[in-house]
Amino acid sequence: MANKHVGGHEKIETNNFLMIVLVLLTVLVGGIVEIVPLFFQRSTTQAVEGLKPYTPLQLAGGTSISARAATTATRR
Repeated sequence: MANKHVGGHEKIETNNFLMIVLVLLTVLVGGIVEIVPLFFQRSTTQAVEGLKPYTPLQLAGGTSISARAATTATRR
C-alpha cells in the first residue's frame, strides 16, 4: 500500500467543513475590503448642498400628487 501524501489543495477540496469555513472567511474579508474604505471617503459621508431628499410619499408613488393631477388634466 502506497503512502499517499494529501497536499493543501486536495485536503481543502475533500474536507467539506474546511471548504465552507475558508469560503466564508474569503467572502468576509472581501466584503470588509469593499465596505470599510467607504467610511473614510468624504463624498459618501457628507451631505450634498442643495440636495433635498424625497418624502416617503414621493418614494412610494414615484411622483407628487400635483404633478399627477396636472398630467391627468392635460390628457382629458
